[in-house]
Amino acid sequence: MRAASVLVVIAACGPGSRDSSIGIDAATQVDASPEPDAAWFETRYPSGAIAGAHRVVWTQQGEPCTLPLRCFGPAGPTLSMRDFSTGVVTTLFQDSKGAEALAGDEDEVFLVLTGLETNIQQQYVARFRPGISTAPEPMSAPGGHITLLFVDSTYVYWRVENTAAVVRASRSGDGSDATILSMGGFVPSFSFNGYYWTDRVRVPIAGGPVEVLSSIDVSFPIATPDGIYAAKAVDDTTWSIGVLGTDDVYRPVVTDIPKEKRPYVLTVDGGELFWTTLSSGLYHARAGDSTFSTVLQNMPPFEPFAVTADEILYNFTRNGYQTAPR
Repeated sequence: MRAASVLVVIAACGPGSRDSSIGIDAATQVDASPEPDAAWFETRYPSGAIAGAHRVVWTQQGEPCTLPLRCFGPAGPTLSMRDFSTGVVTTLFQDSKGAEALAGDEDEVFLVLTGLETNIQQQYVARFRPGISTAPEPMSAPGGHITLLFVDSTYVYWRVENTAAVVRASRSGDGSDATILSMGGFVPSFSFNGYYWTDRVRVPIAGGPVEVLSSIDVSFPIATPDGIYAAKAVDDTTWSIGVLGTDDVYRPVVTDIPKEKRPYVLTVDGGELFWTTLSSGLYHARAGDSTFSTVLQNMPPFEPFAVTADEILYNFTRNGYQTAPR
């Protein structure tokens, strides 16, 4: 398999309502690990997934609830992996709280973990390298609620909500070189072509004033080596998906998308696009097509998914996940 360009989903909000019929049109259920204790009420939900050429890794987060006993449960899978060559599902790390966010690639992932029991004000960033690490390696000290996590080829970035600080640290380091990029100002979502970006606003990585591309009315879901894949309103009822290149010109690649099916989370792989919406459903199109197809009708908007050369992976649990053909 070739590695897919996978957008990491950050579960900044709650899981929303989960539809028991999800996956009714799935091809396969991957379920290679033991069933959980039948007496335990499952309150975990997936918070991120990353697929590459050799494996898929995913995280689960503990969901606060109102049960009087064992609300947050015993230690359970927080970071899991399935090796594509063996088909074996492995729990890489477990605790009682789970991970709120996941970023990186199949060989090196970064997680947002919680230092004190159920206290989101004591979160920290940690690194885990499947096949190498035996436990998460802290990149920051517990303190504050982390609401943003993303990576580029060199750095890992996070935002501490309490102080509004955006922090950058080397991916290869231990976090000791962490630098505050901004305090209460510009909050980047990714880096591309020498800039930090969020929507139409960008700041030069080398330093400089904030730039607002007021002539471009688009939202930027994902950056790839080819450019920034963005969604743009064509009129009151129709949207398109296109690429914003290094020349800041938006070029549509998929058109005639109804407003209610515009992208919320977008993944791009080999000229094919996959996205979820703010309502429900997972959709697919090929660049240059004016039409798109429905892959899964019951996909919740906050549900992480990943793409390999052959399949779409979704509905991640402590036991595995479900698949649908591309």
